[in-house]
Amino acid sequence: MSAWRTAAPILLVMVTLIANFSGHAQIPSYRGLYVVINPRIRPGGSNIYDMQVASLQNAGIDGAAVVDTWQDIEPAAPVPGQSAGQHYAWANLDGWLRMIVADHKKISLGIIAGSWSPAWLYRPPANVARVKVTLDNNNGRGCVSRTVPVPWDAGFIERYDRMITDLSLHLKDIGVYGSVAIVKITGINLETPELRLGSTRASDLHCPLEAGVQYLTDAWVQAGFRPQKVEDAWKRIAANTARAFPEKILATDIINSPQAFPPIDANGDITTPPPGPKDEVTGRIIAAGLTPGLLPEKFSTRFVVQWDALDNNLALMRAQKQLLDSGAPIAWQTNGALVANIAGCLAARTRAWSRCSPSDYRDTLANGFNLGGNYIEVWPPNVVSPDFSTVFGDIRRLIRPQ
Repeated sequence: MSAWRTAAPILLVMVTLIANFSGHAQIPSYRGLYVVINPRIRPGGSNIYDMQVASLQNAGIDGAAVVDTWQDIEPAAPVPGQSAGQHYAWANLDGWLRMIVADHKKISLGIIAGSWSPAWLYRPPANVARVKVTLDNNNGRGCVSRTVPVPWDAGFIERYDRMITDLSLHLKDIGVYGSVAIVKITGINLETPELRLGSTRASDLHCPLEAGVQYLTDAWVQAGFRPQKVEDAWKRIAANTARAFPEKILATDIINSPQAFPPIDANGDITTPPPGPKDEVTGRIIAAGLTPGLLPEKFSTRFVVQWDALDNNLALMRAQKQLLDSGAPIAWQTNGALVANIAGCLAARTRAWSRCSPSDYRDTLANGFNLGGNYIEVWPPNVVSPDFSTVFGDIRRLIRPQ
């Protein structure tokens, strides 16, 4: 997502399981339209800050999808003898959350790890294992090197889980916990909130490598990647998140493509991915999340899978929905990576991505709700655009009551 870092287009979708919520009467209403808020955007830095503030005041918007980074909220390691939670840097995130609550909006909240993990993780006493990799960046116009923690490292999971637990306590302390409707299960990330570790080799990128840096697939082979390790790590993180947020909808963002995870089998050998757009590791994780009783706190009744790929092409959206049909209702996010965090639409004649016209944008949101969507994440430039001033109010009639 280019709102966090200019990156190659990332396509997501949101799938929401609404099974029996008996015993979870406190779960807040979560359906509607959520505007994506990047809390790293500061006043005066760009006009995106003003757009984010203005979008929260739009009466057609129900909530805000806030994704912060681990390195921003925990830039320093806890110090022995220090008061619990004193080392966190909550102030910037708190400011946005209080603003959202003041505007009477619901909150969807996630914390990205991956290349946004704090540097102290890799130093004593944590000594979390890491890989240094090169990524295709900026829509293929260049390559960048990143450091990513090994997500099945026990020290990584322990410290990530502690941060999520402390986040829950902090939200209660500042009085915004009740406005949180959705919590994203992150931790296994590359650069964005999606569940992914990436899959690239020399033939994919043609990037010159810096010293000590590898292509993604090669790096994960050396790190000991196995599909079962990733699944087990996700289940541990998911279980802890469920315990920390027992009344909330739980979301995992995916891309569900062969590029989500490296094609490495149970023996550690690089394989050829099977034909088709699905990813095996992603599928295993979704199945685990939907299995009743496998994870605590009635997890399977609160599970959400997000794929941000919503556009105005109804045939394509139907095909994407079929990929994730697991008996769960769905929700979406408009694709914001293709056109500078403004939803991209396919032009009728050229079939090329371009900025959406008002009618195409209305069709995009209608596709999401007409295909069974429970909520849709949208981007601030679209929300504040005069061209779309009537779209959000008009589309609300398609939102099904909870």
